[in-house]
Amino acid sequence: MQLIFLTILFLGIFAQMMMTTFHREEMKGVAHLALSHANQIATQLTAAIKLLADSGTVACSQEDQHLMQDILHINHFIADIGRIERGMVQCLTLNKLEGPLPLPKAQYMSNGYSFVQRYQFEQLPRHIPVDLTFRDNVIAMTAPRAFEGFEISTSYTVEIRSASLKHTFERLGDTTLPKIDPVGHLSRLLIEKQCSDKPSLCVLVRDNHPFIYHALSGPTLGAFMIIILFILLSYKIWGVPVSRDKQLKSRLRKAITHGQLSLVYQPKFVLKDERIQGFEVLCRWHDPLLGSISPEVFIPLAEQTKQIRQLTLFVIEQSIQDMARVLQQYPEYTLSINLAVDEYLTKSFIERVTEIVKKHSVNVNQIMFEITERSSFGCQDVVSVCDVLRMHHFRVSLDDFGTGYSNLSWLSDIYTDEIKIDRMFTHALGTDTIAGRTVNMMLDLLEGFEDVTIVMEGIETPEQVDYLLKRDIAVIGQGWYYASPMPIEEIKAFIRRHSIRNII
Repeated sequence: MQLIFLTILFLGIFAQMMMTTFHREEMKGVAHLALSHANQIATQLTAAIKLLADSGTVACSQEDQHLMQDILHINHFIADIGRIERGMVQCLTLNKLEGPLPLPKAQYMSNGYSFVQRYQFEQLPRHIPVDLTFRDNVIAMTAPRAFEGFEISTSYTVEIRSASLKHTFERLGDTTLPKIDPVGHLSRLLIEKQCSDKPSLCVLVRDNHPFIYHALSGPTLGAFMIIILFILLSYKIWGVPVSRDKQLKSRLRKAITHGQLSLVYQPKFVLKDERIQGFEVLCRWHDPLLGSISPEVFIPLAEQTKQIRQLTLFVIEQSIQDMARVLQQYPEYTLSINLAVDEYLTKSFIERVTEIVKKHSVNVNQIMFEITERSSFGCQDVVSVCDVLRMHHFRVSLDDFGTGYSNLSWLSDIYTDEIKIDRMFTHALGTDTIAGRTVNMMLDLLEGFEDVTIVMEGIETPEQVDYLLKRDIAVIGQGWYYASPMPIEEIKAFIRRHSIRNII
């Protein structure tokens, strides 16, 4: 019995040791993602505060308000920004104040910046708790959605802290457990720590399921540490572990190969009568360990690792298969698929896509490819791609128009069926800002292109719809105001409900 007990105990400990060894590499990947995301948020906050503080505009003046609105439009991790004077918040951009608000006492200070976590201004109606950052005469609120979609498995607890580890800015993963103790029992085995200098931040990741380690103490720990060392050396010699970058790349490759990616579809509507014009397919990746990975992370990663061709073909074939019956039943609908201009857009690739369309008996003219230039390719390369696609009777859309590489000069060289104006300009509709004036000029210009459909991305409010309707311009709308992205089964039910509503 003793021998059986010892054997079971040893096997259990050995299994836990192996599990922790594997988890170490995964924890590094989690810490790397969390630190990168936190750095983006911190960089936006400090840059916005410095820009406003150094602007020289009169605090809370009309010119100052315009500048603050422009800052908010280009910094999506900032919920609001304003001015402070003599310990009082004098004005905010989005929340109009009836009078100055008392500034809360700083919970933590670093490099001249003061921080307050989860503070709620009682004077503001329906105001939810937000994180505050202020310096000199500027205050900024971190967007409550800053970490939305950045899900961490409950197997881990992630804490974003100051460089000294004394202040915690954010907790992710399983937040019901006690705070991470970086110098506690077996912390070197169970906790991964990564830091950055600019901005000064650290991320701690704790393995929440070290069930057998709690039984280890004293001399026993030394013996098991030797076992761990032996396993780690063997593990390294066998070449099983990978770096955190390779880990993400290998997990993405596995997700593409084994069909672990999913697709959702967002409707596009004709503004004047709210008829469905078509759908855009969007790719989603929910990793069993890391949770939801943003397309802004895995799409560039697929391009770097030359997996973008395989990923694009998966999206094309799966989306056409999903939507085949819908497109056959509604020949006026289009299916929009994102396509990055890159070296994989060869003749053989276009022929393969054409075969997929024919296989599912879909009209080629119902497939709209949204062209996005992510590589160093120039305008002439985009022109060539558009010409080849249109030669095969596909439709072409210029995505994210007005930002990045895409600009007004393209219109003289590229023949396109559709132009999508970036959501940054949609959010600025009706405002007296640089972006607001720019979108009006773009609409005036594009209105003269009779054969080109104009699409406004990111429509979220009835005020944006009313503004466009008053302009009396033919526009297609897409955004959360109309419908959020949905799986294919929900899309089919949505079309039925929408058809019944139109009949009534």
